[in-house]
Amino acid sequence: MVRAIELEQARRCGGVCMRVYFLVLADSVEEQGYRSDLTAEKEAFEGLILAKGRMALPSEWEGRTAQQLPPQLRLEEEATAGSNAATLRGGRARASSSRGAPTAVVDLREFRSALPNMLQLHGVTLRPATLEVGDYVLAPDLVVERKALPDLVQSLASGRLYNQAEAMLRTYRRPTLLLEFDENRPFALATRAELAADLSPNSTTSKLCLLLLHFPKLRLLWSRRPLHTIAIFDALKRGAPEPDVDKAAAVGTHAEQAAGQLFNMTPQDLLRSMPGVHAHNYRRLMNAVTNMHELSQLSLGRLAELLGEQNARRLHTFLHQSA
Repeated sequence: MVRAIELEQARRCGGVCMRVYFLVLADSVEEQGYRSDLTAEKEAFEGLILAKGRMALPSEWEGRTAQQLPPQLRLEEEATAGSNAATLRGGRARASSSRGAPTAVVDLREFRSALPNMLQLHGVTLRPATLEVGDYVLAPDLVVERKALPDLVQSLASGRLYNQAEAMLRTYRRPTLLLEFDENRPFALATRAELAADLSPNSTTSKLCLLLLHFPKLRLLWSRRPLHTIAIFDALKRGAPEPDVDKAAAVGTHAEQAAGQLFNMTPQDLLRSMPGVHAHNYRRLMNAVTNMHELSQLSLGRLAELLGEQNARRLHTFLHQSA
């Protein structure tokens, strides 16, 4: 009845304003029933808004271009470019003709998924190789490890993702972890029903947070679907040099390890385990000294310039205290 009156008021569009008064007994069953109906209606609207925000694309829309999709489903940069699509296509054609098709080195195991084929359909030249580090090498210094949600859970549980992140940080300057979600699942690591009141250390969210805390240089990207992943790859490759397939395949092999890695993680781990040294100041120490012996010879004043007085005092006491 209340909604019928509200609809009638909306149809009048500025006519006679109707006011509705409710007469109920305080603390009665009638009042409780009315409040329960309001709560149920509010939760239904919130659930509808949440479900629409995480709604997956229907299968018949898969593979369509940005102009063929409804405006509300396009990516932001695609939606804003609708009015001058012809101009953009002409500019992209001229740019692609001058620099050639973009190239990406792809691990052979990735061809079990549909993403490599979709990348090739979008004009990306794929160079298949057996990669020891990462799944996609988009630039000489940029590597991407792609994880679907089931693979992410298994990799975090087994510790394999920790080793993969460490290998990427040792060999590339821009390591990236890409989480690609299934179109038929909500765009979230866990639904509202799966979240507990207290986060468990064994949950996927907690393990992912610990991974990012341990590797602060690791970039984390989220993808709703494979088409979104292609748009992300295009943005990452914009203006970047093309990768070399031979160098990408050699990264992580015994020959490359013998030649030396980009970063030596053992001294870094030792340095960060000392008192007064943390993730925000250890690089200043690494740039100031070349080995641990030079670090032990630094004065308290010099350490204070690099770390601050409190951290410098803790590190200086640690280095010079008698065993």
